[in-house]
Amino acid sequence: MPTLHTGEVRLSYAVMGASRAGRRPLLMLAGPGFSGAALDIVTTQLGQQRQVIVLEPRGLGRSSRARHFDYGLEATARDVVAVLDSLGIARAHVAGVSVAGIGAQQAALLVPERVASLVLVSCHAPSPWDVITRTLRMGPLGVVRALSSEWMSAVCPCARAEDHRRYFQDVTAEIVRNSLRPDVLAATLVAGMRADLHQGLIRLRTPALVMTGSEDHVSSMEHAARLAAQMPRAELRVMEGAGHGMVLCHSEVVTRAMREFMGRHDEERELYAVS
Repeated sequence: MPTLHTGEVRLSYAVMGASRAGRRPLLMLAGPGFSGAALDIVTTQLGQQRQVIVLEPRGLGRSSRARHFDYGLEATARDVVAVLDSLGIARAHVAGVSVAGIGAQQAALLVPERVASLVLVSCHAPSPWDVITRTLRMGPLGVVRALSSEWMSAVCPCARAEDHRRYFQDVTAEIVRNSLRPDVLAATLVAGMRADLHQGLIRLRTPALVMTGSEDHVSSMEHAARLAAQMPRAELRVMEGAGHGMVLCHSEVVTRAMREFMGRHDEERELYAVS
């Protein structure tokens, strides 16, 4: 995977697909427990129609730990801009999975001229005290067990679970190995807890797609609905029976929704600034 040294951190990212006329690139942020490899199904499918960049945020996956332990949302936004600049991309769709979605929101607020649209999967608005507390109590291995339980539960048809059982086991092993460093997980969650993006989000004119599952027990459907309600141009889509691992367990539905949403906003010329 390519790496980018910013002076603060070494960022690891992957590029799939090629630039296509009329289709803006997508930069996708992986969250704690969702390493770049865990997003392969979705990003490979999306890469058939547009260039897709998967960024593993500082301290997660193959990206290095941050100097001075800076895992704040503004740092994530700076990293997004650094990767876009290094690839010569002026404007892109930006997506975030789980906690990484809060960093995507911050990027849209800090540099709205660089963000064509937001896609937030299994995400929530900042400062969800119950989510933060519950996740910290679960710990890294607890989060993995929760995802595994969702994967093998009835919300995923048996044939699908059987088809992807080995892949999921490989991804889980990588998550434990690389993507759930306890100190980084805690710092990322605390940064989200301390953030107050409400005043910015209610004035944000960037189109946004908020996707959640009715059985998400990490970031609830109620939190996702609250997030969508704050943004004037947000759409909320609830997947019945899906949990926090919907990007894994229901990748085809997630991909289809993202493809349709981004297609509607590829050609928009206005820069959606915070009014």
